Amino acid sequence: IKLIDTVRAEEDLGIPLVQGNRGGSNGGQTVLTPEGKEFLKRYRKFEQEVRAGADASFQKWFGTEEDLEGG
Repeated sequence: IKLIDTVRAEEDLGIPLVQGNRGGSNGGQTVLTPEGKEFLKRYRKFEQEVRAGADASFQKWFGTEEDLEGG
């Protein structure tokens, strides 16, 4: 994910998704906030639901390869 995408997502959602710490001897790090973790958890469930719906719709309209061949 690009930094600009994260900033825009945070603005659009109204919640902080990541928290970054600058440099030092070990370098910086960026971690998900608790809100970011919850959002990611929900998004993954949403994505699974969308995929299942898309699979069902594909089967409805196109069926199996045999269905497409007229069998």
